[in-house]
Amino acid sequence: MNWIILNILLISFLFFFGNLVIKILHKIRLIKFKTNSFEKIILGIFGLGFINLLFNFFYKLNSIYYFILITFFFIIIIRYLNKKDLKKCFFLIIFSIFFTFLSNQMIPGYDAGLYHIPYQKIIREEKIIFGLSNLHDRYGLTTINSYVAAILWVNKKFNLVAFFQTIYYQIFFFFFFYFFN
Repeated sequence: MNWIILNILLISFLFFFGNLVIKILHKIRLIKFKTNSFEKIILGIFGLGFINLLFNFFYKLNSIYYFILITFFFIIIIRYLNKKDLKKCFFLIIFSIFFTFLSNQMIPGYDAGLYHIPYQKIIREEKIIFGLSNLHDRYGLTTINSYVAAILWVNKKFNLVAFFQTIYYQIFFFFFFYFFN
């Protein structure tokens, strides 16, 4: 039951964070079109990963300063909530409960121990190390997902990282749902 709640919190946070990113982009007039729920989740992932990347230039991601930064964004997100977004998020929550069971069955991939987990550990415990890919070329081809997944470790367990990976399946099915409606 705890994992269902954590999955719901993760999908809700990414949705509302993406909603905040959309409102900021509308305010500075970078976009002028309406977005769907799955697009808000994608922008939430991108925005959170970008903030983690910028923050990692100065501090490690498991520091108290990062916790303060995320708390600040959480307060901003709560300030801009409205009923329409809560209704959309309720549908996402119901939909994501089905994927919780899929993520409980997922194990880290065969290459997770080779470069995903060690690189996420470096992100969590050190600020950006320039030239790291010169020492180990496997660290040179990382994605923004590593910066988001690095903050989802709970007591060195990767269940929340598995939830994060199933979010892409959820986005895929959200897309088909909106496409056919």
